[in-house]
Amino acid sequence: MTQLNQTNTNFQRFKSDYWWLYLIVLLLGVILSLLWIFCHRCVICDNTMLIEQIERLEEQIDQKRDESTPPEEIPIPPPPETPPNLPVVETIPCNQVTTFKGEKMYDVSYKVELGNATGTTPVLFDASNVPDRFIVYYDNRIVIDTDYIGSRDFNSGGPQRGQFNLSITNKIEPITGKKYPDRSIPNTDSFGYPYVKTPSANAGEFSTSFNKNKADVTTAIVRVFAPTEDTYWEFSMGCPPNSNN
Repeated sequence: MTQLNQTNTNFQRFKSDYWWLYLIVLLLGVILSLLWIFCHRCVICDNTMLIEQIERLEEQIDQKRDESTPPEEIPIPPPPETPPNLPVVETIPCNQVTTFKGEKMYDVSYKVELGNATGTTPVLFDASNVPDRFIVYYDNRIVIDTDYIGSRDFNSGGPQRGQFNLSITNKIEPITGKKYPDRSIPNTDSFGYPYVKTPSANAGEFSTSFNKNKADVTTAIVRVFAPTEDTYWEFSMGCPPNSNN
C-alpha cells in the first residue's frame, strides 16, 4: 500500500513539474487525429483519383504530340516508262514470230514496227514450260506485263520451284528496281520470289492485246526475262487493224 501511494505521489509531482510536456503530448494527439480524419475525407489524398488525373494528362500530352508531328509521307512511285538506253537486239515487223531456245537471257528487248495504223493490237506469248516474263512498252508506258508464266511445277510448292528460285536470286525486278528475293515486290511469295502463273492448258501460252492509239507512235518494245537455263520462248505481235504491213 505504501509503495502504491509513493507511485501516485511521484506521478502527481511529475504532472506538476512537467505539466507543459503533458500538454504538448495531448496537443500532438489531437493534431494527428484531425490529420487522419482530414486525409480520409479529402480528395487530394485519394490515390485512385490522382492516378486517373495523371493518366488523363499523359493522354493529352500524347495527343498534342501526335497533332504536332506531321504524318509520314508515303513516296508515290513514278509511272513506269521505257528504261533509258534500252538495248534492242533486233527490230522486227508486226505479225512475225520471234523464237529463242537455249541459255538463260535476262533480259533482251525487241522493237516491233507497227506502222501508222491505230486500234487493237493482238499479242501472243508462249513461255512453254520454263518460266519467262514478257513486258510490252508502248508510248513510253507499260501496256502488257505477263508476270512469270510457265509450268505450275515452277510455282510455289512445285517440284522445280527451287531451281527457279535459285535462277532468279539477285536478279533485278524491272518495275521496282529491287533484287529478288524481296517480299515487298508485288506478286511474290512469302520468301520474296515471284509466283509462276499457268495461264492455259499449254502451260506458258498466253494471248492478249493492247490499244495502239497514236498514229505517230509507230513502234512497241517487247522485253523478255528468261532467268532459267534451257528456256524456250516465243512471241508475236500482230499489226493494228487497217495496217498495210
